[in-house]
Amino acid sequence: MQNSTDHFFPELENYIQQIIPQPELIDDERKKILSEISEFIAAKINSGKEANLLVVCVHNSRRSHFAQVWAQVGADYFGIKNFKSFSGGAEATAVHPNTIAALQRAGFVITSAKNIHEASFSKSVSSLKLISKIFDDEENPKNNFGAVLVCVNDAQACPYIPDADVRIGLPYIDPKSFDGTVEEVSAYDLCCKTIASEMFWVMKEAAETIG
Repeated sequence: MQNSTDHFFPELENYIQQIIPQPELIDDERKKILSEISEFIAAKINSGKEANLLVVCVHNSRRSHFAQVWAQVGADYFGIKNFKSFSGGAEATAVHPNTIAALQRAGFVITSAKNIHEASFSKSVSSLKLISKIFDDEENPKNNFGAVLVCVNDAQACPYIPDADVRIGLPYIDPKSFDGTVEEVSAYDLCCKTIASEMFWVMKEAAETIG
């Protein structure tokens, strides 16, 4: 299994060393959910197909973007080819500035023009486009994809994704409730790091079973 941060920006490389999967920090019930995602990715790639993951929450402004970004970076880190992550919501709003700020603190280089952002993690890998959009936007896959629902109550809050091969609920607490408070920065950083750790867990598990 290949894993390397050699081509990553130095600050991001240091951040990644802090979130490399540690089994003892993830409880067994959570691992079961994460393993569902890993198994989906590995099964697609082992069957000769591309593995596409669509991360969904209501506004596509915070958690879904964290997960989209870290899934792609994790796949790169563990040498997983033929994988691509996407995100969407029930409605299009904007990527929240606190989301962008947290990713910058993690070491991403981000350029922005209006509501479109480009997140770079390496000089040798294409940047990731971050824009709030509905889940069935033309840029998102229409078939051959798994949907990961990151709303706290995915059954009631996240939109139903009818064409997904699998639908997996992976809820995260929304840092939105801390906006404008003294805990704002720490809440977004915690959300970012938690999602990063779990996406790296997913990709590590997938990489170990890809033939």
